[in-house]
Amino acid sequence: MSLPSQTPSSTMSITPPLPPAKVSLLLSNFILSTSTFLNTFATAADVKLQSIGKKITDIEIMMTILEAKLKSVPDEDYEQKVEQETVKGTTGEDGAKTDETDASPPPTEGVAATSTVTETAIVANPNECKACEHPDYAPFFRQVKIGAPLPAVQAKVAAAGLDPEFLARDPEEMVPFEGGGEE
Repeated sequence: MSLPSQTPSSTMSITPPLPPAKVSLLLSNFILSTSTFLNTFATAADVKLQSIGKKITDIEIMMTILEAKLKSVPDEDYEQKVEQETVKGTTGEDGAKTDETDASPPPTEGVAATSTVTETAIVANPNECKACEHPDYAPFFRQVKIGAPLPAVQAKVAAAGLDPEFLARDPEEMVPFEGGGEE
């Protein structure tokens, strides 16, 4: 049995339209299934976003604790300043209090030469300081010294609005300091 050849326009003219009740049922079914899918998707996405938000909050708390621990670590320069201040406030043999301005701890081999060179450099140019002593970058150099990964610390430096490449310098390198004088 062969079908007569028909053109598409003639096929449409022969096909009766769908009943309005059937069209309404199909449309309602489509809307219902689509809204169910979207509700399920939105709920799953919300649950995932909440878990990620909780993880981010936990990481922020751990970072705050780590920063507090890093701030509690005494700085070597701070310990030397405390020693110098205690030497300045000592009393002499006759009981009178002495005020030694150039008092420094007794020199030891190797350390004395380095500290005199550093003190001379600071005296020679009061507008320079060691890179690790720069007030903007000192906490970040301490983090690297303690063992924090350099890329993570550089990200924190960038977040603070500073130059992350500054941490790649030698900590003992003398760098310009805008504050001038003693820190």
